[in-house]
Order: sequence, then structure tokens, then C-alpha cells
Amino acid sequence: MKKVLNTMNYFFAIALIFSFLIMVIAIVYTFIDLYDNYYFDISSKDYIDVFFNAFSWCKSIISNVFILVSVFYAFQTYKIHFENELFNNYISPKAKIINEKLNEIKEKNKKLHDFVARNGREIITMIIYNETNNSIGNKSRLEYYFNKYVKKEIKYFECSEHYRNNCKGNCSTCENKDKVVHYHINSFEHFKLIAFELFCISFEYSDFDTDIKNIYEINCSK
Repeated sequence: MKKVLNTMNYFFAIALIFSFLIMVIAIVYTFIDLYDNYYFDISSKDYIDVFFNAFSWCKSIISNVFILVSVFYAFQTYKIHFENELFNNYISPKAKIINEKLNEIKEKNKKLHDFVARNGREIITMIIYNETNNSIGNKSRLEYYFNKYVKKEIKYFECSEHYRNNCKGNCSTCENKDKVVHYHINSFEHFKLIAFELFCISFEYSDFDTDIKNIYEINCSK
């Protein structure tokens, strides 16, 4: 539905611009023709009749443009209503759940927390607007969004010592460079807390837990 609306919006906009240009050309042509072929006396009663009659040949063009503008406005109203419905029924609830779960991650993995807090809503929005049924239902689509948004960030999530009491979760400001120990897969349990909502997973996607673990571990080991 979303792709259909976006396609229709594109063609409506092109048709409106094209029709408007034709209308402008028709009006300019009529004015030029009047200027070249008629002498008008503003005080003359016949002036108004001649002026309006000169546009009779392009009335259909002008009226069609106004009809198209009305249809385009109605379509935009529907499109905005549809987008608001998606936001209120899908995007906002998922973002709220993620924000609540982020509180469990913040002290344990600040890098992961900050990334999701900064990019979570964008990821959810992209999936809901581009995927069938507003959700991901297979591994290929899950991997696509994982690679696009998360893959390059894993090295920061797995920075160092997430489970040590003295770790601040930020290797770039760590003063104990000689004591930095890099662990692998530590952050997956944190990531798993928000992954289902973050990737808008369909309830019919039964292999999600296995797939997300495999995808995460493969990229974490690179």
C-alpha cells in the first residue's frame, strides 16, 4: 500500500506540473494573440466580451488543471492520514517499548544504548514504510537492514570489558589502555532485548531468534 501511494504521488505531481505548464503556455499564447490582433478600448463595453471569448479555446485546459489540483489535494490529505495512522499504530508504540528496554542496557553497554537511542526510530520507520505488512518476515530482509544499520557498529558494541565493574563502556576515553580486553558476543544479549521491536519482526517469523543470533555472531567475529 505504501509503495502504491508513493508511486501515485509521484505520477500525480508530474501530471500536475505538466498540466500547469500547458495552462501557462495557453494563457501566454492567448495574451500574445490578443495583443497582436486586437485593439482594445478599456472604456468600450465590447472589450470584456472579446477578452473572455479569446480564452474559450483553452477553457477545458484550465478547468482540467483545477480539477487535477483538487484531486491531488484530496490524495495528499489521504496520504497524510495514512502516514499518521502508521506512526500512531506502529512506529510510536515500538519506539516506546525500545526506549523502556534501553534503560536495562544503558549502564551495561553505553555504545549500544546510544546507537539505538539515536537511530532506532529511523530504522523502525524505514522498515514499516518499505516492508510488506509493515514487518520483516524472513532472514534475507532481516540481514539487509542489519547490514545497513548495525553491522558497522558491532565493533563499538563489543569494545571491551562490558561485564567488568570498572569498565565505563567507552574505549575511546579509557585510561587503562593496557588493560583493555576485547570480548566477543558479549553484547548480543543486550542487543537481543531490543532486536524484535527494532526490526519490526512479524509474529509469523518463527526462526527470528536463531537467525539474529547467527547474523550477529558472524559479523561480530569479523
